[in-house]
Amino acid sequence: MSLTEQVQYLEAHGVRPEFQGHSYSCLKDVMDWLIVKGIAKQPPLMNLMMGFHGFSHASPLGPDPWNYIYLMMMQQTLPAGSVRGVCAGGRNWLPFSTLAMLLGFDMVRVGMEDSVFMHPHRDEKIRTSADAVRKVVAIANELGREIAAPAEARTIMGITTAANSAPVVAVRRPTLQKEGAR
Repeated sequence: MSLTEQVQYLEAHGVRPEFQGHSYSCLKDVMDWLIVKGIAKQPPLMNLMMGFHGFSHASPLGPDPWNYIYLMMMQQTLPAGSVRGVCAGGRNWLPFSTLAMLLGFDMVRVGMEDSVFMHPHRDEKIRTSADAVRKVVAIANELGREIAAPAEARTIMGITTAANSAPVVAVRRPTLQKEGAR
């Protein structure tokens, strides 16, 4: 079954595929093969993979701050109207998730599936995925980002039924105030 057929099958059966990429070429292929041709339903769920061991970009092996600059550059390549997310793993999941919220991403995926340690420079292990979600929610609140309720998160992502998936913290898009407004 081709990639096009797989996406069509999933969409026809009420499953929203999440398109993940760790490099521009990954994202460009999704855009050219699925989004531009109208195969992927709107809004496409685009997720940037950051911080995983073994990836050539934004890995724990690369020097900071270049990994974070790479995330900012990749954000600019995401298609207009897409639901933009970051899935960060490894020891740097928390800084990447925080930066994603600062940059206005729509969602961050967090949990024990991709991360073991709570902080990048301490050996404190994440006990449960709920602990990681609570940490990101606390940071989002401190940054003034509102957390979407589960039903609202499903609406943002175009999901019509709840699915058993990795925890996602969806944050509402910030509204920019005009200069001089309070």
